Amino acid sequence: PSILFLRYAIIKMSSDTSGEPPPDDTDVHVDKHGQGHTHGHGHGHVEKPKSILNACASAVVNFLLMFGLCCAYGMIMFNDDWNRQHRALGVKMTLMTAMLMGLLLSYTSEIAVAIGGTDLNPVVFLGGFAETISADIAGQLSLVYPQAAGRRLSDERFLHAMSRCLGATGTVTSTDFCEGQHYDDNPSHCDEYHEQLRATMIFTVTVSSAALGLIFFCLGRFKWTRYVSYVPTSIMEAFLSCVGYKVFKYALKFCKYDPKQFIPAACIGVPLYFMKAMHIGNPAVVIPLMLLLPLGVFYFYIFVVSGSDLDYARKDKLMFPAMENIEFWKIWLDSLGKVDKINISAWTTTLADLAIMLIVVVLDCLLKISSTESKLPVTVNKDYEIQLHGLGNLATVACGSPVGYMQLKFNVINFGILGNIHDRRSGALYALLCGVCFFTTIELFNYLPRFFLGTLLFFAGAGFVAENLWGSRKYLSFREWIQILIILAVFIATGGLLYAVLAGGLLTGLDFIIRYSRVSCIVGKPLKGGALTTGERHNDLLENHLRHIANAWLLVIRLKGFIFFASAQSLTSYVRHRLDENSEVPAYRRLRYVVFDCQNLDAMDASASKAMKKIVEEAEEIGVKVLWSHVSAQLCRELLYRTIVRSQSDCFLDLEGLVISIQSQVSRYCDFLQRKWMSVHPAFQHTSMLMRGRESFEPFQHIFSMDVSRFGCPWQYCGRFSIHAQKTILWKPGQRSVDLFLVHSGAVGLFQEEPTWSKGTPRPVAIYRQGWFLNREMLIGAPTKYFAAALEDGELVCWNELRLSTLKMERPAMMSAICKEVTKQQVLDTELSKRALRANQARVDATPFEELIADGNGSTDDLFEFESEGSDILVQQSHHRKSAVCRPNDSVFDVFAKSRFLAGESQKMASRETLGEEEQPLPEPMLRQLVGIQAAQILEGLGLYASVADAADQEVVLPPLPEQFRQGLETAFFTYCALCGASTRIASSKVGQALMYAGVFNTSLAGEVPSRCTLDLDEFIALGHKALMAPLTASQVETIRNIMGRFDTGEIGSLGIDELVEIFRKMFHPQISMEEVDGIASEWAGEGSIRLNVTSFVAVVSRYIRIHESDWCLVQGIRELIGKDKGDPVTHSDKLVADMLVKNSHLPLTYEEAEELLWAADWRLGSSHLGDGLCISDLAAVVTLKV
Repeated sequence: PSILFLRYAIIKMSSDTSGEPPPDDTDVHVDKHGQGHTHGHGHGHVEKPKSILNACASAVVNFLLMFGLCCAYGMIMFNDDWNRQHRALGVKMTLMTAMLMGLLLSYTSEIAVAIGGTDLNPVVFLGGFAETISADIAGQLSLVYPQAAGRRLSDERFLHAMSRCLGATGTVTSTDFCEGQHYDDNPSHCDEYHEQLRATMIFTVTVSSAALGLIFFCLGRFKWTRYVSYVPTSIMEAFLSCVGYKVFKYALKFCKYDPKQFIPAACIGVPLYFMKAMHIGNPAVVIPLMLLLPLGVFYFYIFVVSGSDLDYARKDKLMFPAMENIEFWKIWLDSLGKVDKINISAWTTTLADLAIMLIVVVLDCLLKISSTESKLPVTVNKDYEIQLHGLGNLATVACGSPVGYMQLKFNVINFGILGNIHDRRSGALYALLCGVCFFTTIELFNYLPRFFLGTLLFFAGAGFVAENLWGSRKYLSFREWIQILIILAVFIATGGLLYAVLAGGLLTGLDFIIRYSRVSCIVGKPLKGGALTTGERHNDLLENHLRHIANAWLLVIRLKGFIFFASAQSLTSYVRHRLDENSEVPAYRRLRYVVFDCQNLDAMDASASKAMKKIVEEAEEIGVKVLWSHVSAQLCRELLYRTIVRSQSDCFLDLEGLVISIQSQVSRYCDFLQRKWMSVHPAFQHTSMLMRGRESFEPFQHIFSMDVSRFGCPWQYCGRFSIHAQKTILWKPGQRSVDLFLVHSGAVGLFQEEPTWSKGTPRPVAIYRQGWFLNREMLIGAPTKYFAAALEDGELVCWNELRLSTLKMERPAMMSAICKEVTKQQVLDTELSKRALRANQARVDATPFEELIADGNGSTDDLFEFESEGSDILVQQSHHRKSAVCRPNDSVFDVFAKSRFLAGESQKMASRETLGEEEQPLPEPMLRQLVGIQAAQILEGLGLYASVADAADQEVVLPPLPEQFRQGLETAFFTYCALCGASTRIASSKVGQALMYAGVFNTSLAGEVPSRCTLDLDEFIALGHKALMAPLTASQVETIRNIMGRFDTGEIGSLGIDELVEIFRKMFHPQISMEEVDGIASEWAGEGSIRLNVTSFVAVVSRYIRIHESDWCLVQGIRELIGKDKGDPVTHSDKLVADMLVKNSHLPLTYEEAEELLWAADWRLGSSHLGDGLCISDLAAVVTLKV
């Protein structure tokens, strides 16, 4: 009943822990491949049906092996000859364990063929405890204990045995203790010695069993078995090898070191192990035959050949001295009945070895459980089995028996005989046979010769040597295997496992330090700030500038693993090297932030903390701020406690939040430098003022970049939506019929989960600002994604389905521009998301960490590659650039040729740029700016920017205003009249906004607005007419007519769209698109007409001149800065260097300030070509940069 109750308790606790009932051990088992089976189990076996004969045969074979081993275990526990009277007690104790664990496992284990009992590992430790305790008790009783002599004698006997193998002769002496004369001299002390030894050993066995049982139970109950594997494999294999050595030594001792006995024992026991391990033969036949046949030969020799008897064999030391049986109740009688005889002082001397025993036995138990899965076709629930062992050892504690657990070699033998994994009867019969011997007599031992027990010990010890000592070399490195040999050598030399443990700990500790110190505590290469991507979306130009500056300012070092004093040395050396480099570069390019990312950091020891604190202090001394990311609350407390950081503000929950914080610093720095650039030349300030005026008025700058899409007042087709920070939720996932939004001001974030601002600001997936479309899925009818919420106060422009439908019908060009920009942003957004995902993944660089210090920036190839149809003209003109400026009196052919030269220069500046080894195109805003600059130069070369005031003797013509432009102006006029509370007049203060509402930008109206307070419709349209169209003199009109005449191949006085595109590409810019040309020309083409007459062509050029007037203003400023004369072309080879900037700037600058401005603007080349100067394309980009 107790066994059944225990089984029920185990099942109940396992189901409570795992939430699932344990598998039925009588049903189908699942193999390691997840396939159920009841017949074929693998391992070369075909499952046999249950058979009582096979069960009985297996029980007898396993009992014979276990009984023989229990006899050996009893002798090992009390291996000294003067303690032989206690060996029967040791045999009884181990038999009790075999009975209890055998019954328990046969009824409750999920492995039906499991055989339980005590193991050699704990017995060897208990034998060592007995030696230690007996020596201490003898010392307390003032008895001269022959410990030292005994150990020397053992070695002498071993050497003597070896010498006898070589043919030497001699006798062996012995030492008597509490026997013969020594007992006669100390009878009372010797009796007290034996009583205390007996009681104390039973107590010692009980305590060790209780401790191990508790550990087993906790490991299974709380699923801690995975932590046991943290013990180094080499240490574990070395300890088991030491046990194997000691078992072999016991085998030699049992054979009295007599070659006639231990050689046959070894020749039988070792092959028997390999036959069992390699599944050679039927275990039911092989094992009894290998054990009983030599035993029969022995008895044949004693009784028949020599004609003697067993008494003669004992005198000849072929058999052990007779062991008297003791009654089973002596276990309790000599312990609980004699509590006063338990010597606690002597027991405490074993505590050091007890700690080692606990580790080794726990690992051995887990190893046997897990190895059962590889030896038998079963799936083992390790947590359940070891928990079962823990509860089962409660019974061994109550019986004062050694710890017991599953025996792998017996499991394999049992399965081999039974042929199936379901029959529990063999385990129960085996346990009953052990119980019979326990409760009756063990005098069967007196009929076993010495070599028989030696055979069993060689059989048991061969596994340690074959698997743990020699076999471990297959999966351990040579260095680790040498450690095993060294630990074993220390154990052999000292005879104490404690010294072997100390040696093993020292060896593995040193090996760990040496090897782990070579493992970098940094994930891959340290990252520069430009390599990091956040969810904040910027325009291409600003993003490149931020990355460029962040590359110099920010260094991110991703830590990993456990940092200790050795690995911290390489880390601090690298950081210190980077700090030393700061003194070699100008202040503006110096490293300002070092970030230690702790996402993969486990911990760091005190020495590493001290080293980190020192490097933080050194960094602060030179103005470098050390920050920490992915810092948990516990790590933050540790950093503060160790004074590595001084404030929680230096610690961030994630790397993205930290990078965004630093990017805001970089953005402010970019804004500061751009304001400096605005003061360098009035032309830069004028261009920037026009650009910022449009950005503050509307978000359509990069959407409606052409007249055909912008004119028509897009404000009529959209709505406005105010947002409030941390309050406005635009949409939730899965919603439909949500508007398409365009950010005008403020910021909107997308979140994976609905933000709850009361619990702190969550990290958004992406952040969008002016010019970005939101809910782009609306155009294809898809539902919304993420949660969209306002992060900053602002305003959105929105379109619903009705407005978009109206826009598509009435303004198809405007709708087309919106769709094009939405698609473009979708592609860019996807690429940025992929880049962020790649940046957040751990990238392990193959470059050794030691080479990082020597890593340089490398060289950059020539940035300009160009092949042009007009390359011959380019070569001819390359030596005469200053004379390449067109004058109004030049012939049309000369004008065309010089235009081709400037167009070639334009294509060079706008062509593919190369940075390092990767070729990448210029950002679209930068490319558009270059096209405008070159077009302005060509128009200037044609004399079309000559001042009208200088041609007083010529008639000035203002080409007519297209009807669509006029309608836009009228709409803007009446819209702002309503805002002013009037019906027919507009306030002069609102004129600028009204013109922008109509689509008039990049034009300065200084001096053009009448001084009176209000304007009527005619005055407003006249003002808009001047802002949209450039006035032309008669000579300029003639120049334009001549250009048209050259390309009017049919001489019919009109141009088709293909001819118009050819003119613009050959005269103004080779990369101008047909869409842009068509967008300009369509305003003047008649309804249904696709051709332009002379008047319309002059009007188109007039509008083109006005569009690029701000670009012409910018060119004048660039010319002055680089020291060129008025009218000289600005080409791709022109560079702005620091000397020029200091000399020609309108803002007083030092040389260092000029270098700082050039370096910050040169994001494509950076510091690699710092002395070469700033390209014109980069100079134009920084002037129009939107921060």
